[in-house]
Amino acid sequence: MVTKQPIAKRKPHRQYFRQWRKKVGLTQDRALERLEGWSQSKLSRIETGEIIWNSYDLAELEAAYDVSSELLLNVDPTKDGDVVDLMRLMREKDIAVVRAIVAGLPSKTGTG
Repeated sequence: MVTKQPIAKRKPHRQYFRQWRKKVGLTQDRALERLEGWSQSKLSRIETGEIIWNSYDLAELEAAYDVSSELLLNVDPTKDGDVVDLMRLMREKDIAVVRAIVAGLPSKTGTG
């Protein structure tokens, strides 16, 4: 039997769990259906920063919302719509879209 090692808790950090839950169209009740074993109290306290989340919590939120941890922690979807849409396209790995986006970016030398 494999035992789980304790995971270091993260220091309080600005995160966007609630904003992402709402962005993907989930109520707390619908989110809880995807977060096996979570209580409404736990979800609410994590969203408000009242309790500190750990890496297991983050992985479960990432799977439940189908949003990368990078976005959950660093991008407010209510303010950064274009960046969020670009990150979603990149995550979907549609190579044609990725190539078109990259082709449209200016080069570092300023010639592209």
